Amino acid sequence: MKKIFVIGLCAFLLAGCGTLTDEEAKVAVLDSLENAYLASYIADGIGLAVYADQTITNEDVTWYRVADNYTTVDQLKDIVDKAYKGDVADDLKKTIDSKYKEIDGALYSTGVGGCALPYEIETVREDLSEDVSINEIKSSKITITFNETEYTLTKKSNNWLSEAQIFKCN
Repeated sequence: MKKIFVIGLCAFLLAGCGTLTDEEAKVAVLDSLENAYLASYIADGIGLAVYADQTITNEDVTWYRVADNYTTVDQLKDIVDKAYKGDVADDLKKTIDSKYKEIDGALYSTGVGGCALPYEIETVREDLSEDVSINEIKSSKITITFNETEYTLTKKSNNWLSEAQIFKCN
């Protein structure tokens, strides 16, 4: 019994109690927020770029072929699952289901844009690193502030998820 306790204690101490360093927390937060921003951009925002000359009409809707590297709706939903949980994740995935469709092995969009979100996709990580502050780091939670609002990110597998939608259309 003593051996099991000693081995368990050693493993606990070697793991560092699961606490993130400030740098690890910053990387984890930026990874999560980048996915959160992309999820909002794809679902509620302008959406993925499309080819205007590559269309298919399906069920009286004109669908435009997506110009990005995504080929399935599930790839888009995976982005949501890497950033959000609960009702927010469900709502974003419903929007994705209505806005995107796989047709003949390619991903298509209705081409109906949404709002313009504050950052360009190409520079979102750099912009967020300037606009987000980390308030508290715990083993399974990180609290941040963005746009004067506090958010709590909870660890699930290798991702930090929010129950609140961080990026919204105005």
